[in-house]
Amino acid sequence: MTKKTRYSLLTVLTVSILILAAVYWVNNSIKNKVEHFINNRLTETIVQSYDDLSLNVLEGTLTFSNVSVAIKNKDSEVIHTQVNLNKLVITDISYWQYLVHNTIHIDHISLKNPTIRYKENLLKASKDTTKKPMLTLFKPIEIDEISIENATLQITEDEQNTIKLYTENASVAVKGISITSETLLKRLPVTFESYEAEADSIFVKMNAFENLSANNFVLKNKKATLTDIILKTKYSKTKLSEVIQNERDYYDVQLKTLTVDGIDFGFKNRKFFAKSTAITLDTPSALIFRDKLVADDPTHKKLYSRALREVPFDLSIDAVKIKNGTITYQERTKKNNLGGTLLFKSLDADIKNINNTSEGNSTTTIAIKALFMKDTPFTVDWSFDIQDVSDHFTFKTSIGALEASDLNPFTEANLRVRLTGKVLKTYVTIDGNRNASHSDMKINYNDFKIAILNKSGREKNKLLSTIANLFVSKNSKNEGYSESAITATPDKTKSFFNYIWVNIMAGLTESLTGGGL
Repeated sequence: MTKKTRYSLLTVLTVSILILAAVYWVNNSIKNKVEHFINNRLTETIVQSYDDLSLNVLEGTLTFSNVSVAIKNKDSEVIHTQVNLNKLVITDISYWQYLVHNTIHIDHISLKNPTIRYKENLLKASKDTTKKPMLTLFKPIEIDEISIENATLQITEDEQNTIKLYTENASVAVKGISITSETLLKRLPVTFESYEAEADSIFVKMNAFENLSANNFVLKNKKATLTDIILKTKYSKTKLSEVIQNERDYYDVQLKTLTVDGIDFGFKNRKFFAKSTAITLDTPSALIFRDKLVADDPTHKKLYSRALREVPFDLSIDAVKIKNGTITYQERTKKNNLGGTLLFKSLDADIKNINNTSEGNSTTTIAIKALFMKDTPFTVDWSFDIQDVSDHFTFKTSIGALEASDLNPFTEANLRVRLTGKVLKTYVTIDGNRNASHSDMKINYNDFKIAILNKSGREKNKLLSTIANLFVSKNSKNEGYSESAITATPDKTKSFFNYIWVNIMAGLTESLTGGGL
């Protein structure tokens, strides 16, 4: 071996040893800094542990194995949130950005198979109201992407661990993340450019009576899609009547697909806002049952304008569309039967401008087309101004040709009234506010008769039927329209639709009797 060759090999060996030593030193230095950061920079309410931390300096990759994170109350040792995951992988840490630009830049953070359990009832607000960041940060952090793979999330609400929210096989990806000492003091402590999420199933306890579930959830490009949605009362109709003290509707709502487009959310001046350009409900089916034998609910009911005005965050939805919906309303007023039914099918609705902010147009318009009972055309044009504190509204409806007998499944069960004849056309316009309303009705009908039934609901009470028909005009006036103009006041313990019903019933009474009752 020549002297030159020996010298070259020695040089290569020396350089290799120096590189390996440098790698070893950098590896340990960075590993120590990471461990110091985790142990000293996180807020005292976060307790973490892991089995192993490995670092590949050449790839710039950190891997934590079997990670556990517990979040406890500030004023006690009670843990309300527990997170466990198989691996936490931090990929491609830029040393150049760290050394030259004084910024921590990370290409990707991956959380694999996390299980998150949050016990809502254990969270206690701290007596110390001073706003402190969740970690101490001396350098800005920029992350190209954070991904969560195959996550399970469970939120419980009481000591019995009653599930409030549950989802599994969930994945989330957030891109363009920036964290600074300034963002950490904000309600949303990070900024980001885009986000995606999906899950196989979602369960939500809406309240003490209703649960919601969906088979699939996808959120991408600011568009959310949920399929096979079910919102249902957890009790049967009869059981619900037994457990409630005041009347409450039973719900069984099913929806093939719900899409929400143009999603935007965040905080503006420390107030939360949520926006959407369009929401579409495809083929919804709603069964609503009310047992009127249960005591009335005496609480004050808000009109929709006020309810939206008082939503505790800024809400802006440009349009809501309902396609091919069905609404079945059942009401029970007599002990000897299960109630009568009203049916709306082939229902399409266009709702525009649900906006409770002071910016832009605050008038909401609702246009509905449907078939009522069997095949009677039915339309509604309804509008109200969310910002109008008088809660003024206009409600217009038109009803096409209707065989009076089509209403008998409802009137016989609840009113003990059997109808015959035909209503050719009905128009109603209601102009009102939270205190009073005026309505105009035009109705064209012929051969209209009323049969009052006996207590069994089967046989006709001839005497009462004869007396009732003395007051009812058999046909509308002059083969044209009978018209009425009435005023009504709402029962503020009842819903908006009860308010509409009061107006329509008063108008019908006036039109059918000519003011004779």
